[in-house]
Amino acid sequence: MAEIWRLPYAKTFQDIVDACIKSGGAFRMLFVFVRFHALGAKAPAPVPKESPGAAAGLVEVVFGAHQPVTNALTFPSLAANADGIAKDWDAVVVSICNTKNGSMPTDAQANDYLGDLKRRIEELLDRIAAHEWTQEEVLHSRAVEVLDAIGTKEARAVLTRWASGDPAAILTREAQKALKQAR
Repeated sequence: MAEIWRLPYAKTFQDIVDACIKSGGAFRMLFVFVRFHALGAKAPAPVPKESPGAAAGLVEVVFGAHQPVTNALTFPSLAANADGIAKDWDAVVVSICNTKNGSMPTDAQANDYLGDLKRRIEELLDRIAAHEWTQEEVLHSRAVEVLDAIGTKEARAVLTRWASGDPAAILTREAQKALKQAR
């Protein structure tokens, strides 16, 4: 199975590409294209089978794709290719992967990981849709996401401390989920 690599210092798409190239590893970049629907707008078009129940129809997965990381990979070229598939996307979630031995994932491996990434996005959207969160709960969830993305030993220590809190608290449950997924 492919591994996820977190690049907390990457601020742009090009930073991710450059880090992959500079590492000397063989990476595939994974993309999940999503569409947003305005609150209070008329009902959105039917949600595709890929994206059932996505945040009560406010966010939906349009499609996923992957490709090897090369110097020629730029965000404008990615956007142009995506528009050739579907013009109705608003944002893209980007991840990178390679195999445990550092080799380029096969198409089948990348598709498996892409499916997992899409599933995780759907689960997040469904969790958000299933609960009307308070501002404090949203802030706690975002704090966990930030620490999870940082991924350092110190960030994991904070998540571990939060995970031992009140079992009914969003902060505790989100920290527990983050630690469980990181294993």
